[in-house]
Amino acid sequence: MASAIQTGEYLLHVTGHGQRWDILANLYYADANAIGPIVEANRGLFGDLPELPAGLPVGLELKIPVIEMPAIDDRLLPPWKRGK
Repeated sequence: MASAIQTGEYLLHVTGHGQRWDILANLYYADANAIGPIVEANRGLFGDLPELPAGLPVGLELKIPVIEMPAIDDRLLPPWKRGK
């Protein structure tokens, strides 16, 4: 998720059963490793816990930062992922 730019806007997500940070990152950013913006936007929900829980409680309202991703050069993608 290098070079992603946060727009300052957020989406609201209410967690369901079995959701984790990586699942949300994959859902919203198509990258399960891109949990950073979501974690940072919601760190205050967990007080002074030294480590955030991997599994999220059901019904938790999370802010999902809206980010802009740079355009991908199709020539760098494998043939089956190119838009042509």
